[in-house]
Amino acid sequence: TTGLRSLTAKTDLTHYRGVLASRPAALIPDHRQRRLALQVRLKLGLFQDMCEVARDLTARSWHKTLGESDSTTLSHVCGELSQEWAAVEGVSIGDATREINALLLEGRRVYQD
Repeated sequence: TTGLRSLTAKTDLTHYRGVLASRPAALIPDHRQRRLALQVRLKLGLFQDMCEVARDLTARSWHKTLGESDSTTLSHVCGELSQEWAAVEGVSIGDATREINALLLEGRRVYQD
């Protein structure tokens, strides 16, 4: 049986800051296929996947309004990210959320198409 994975190491947050601020990947255009693909990625609960999904869905939201499924996925992933980030960094969830959002905005500034 598999249990909970360990929290991300604090030393790894530097890498994940880079992931959040990096160029977003294109997502599958069809919303049903996209939802399934995102569910498969997130099922493992890897921090890397959560960062990439948050980055990619956030970037999508800059160009078009997210549908209910994408919106729910983004909200859930960002909540999970913020909670773990806060626990690892030893900061409040609000502070973690602000840092994550700032990194995503930095990516938008750098990679705006």
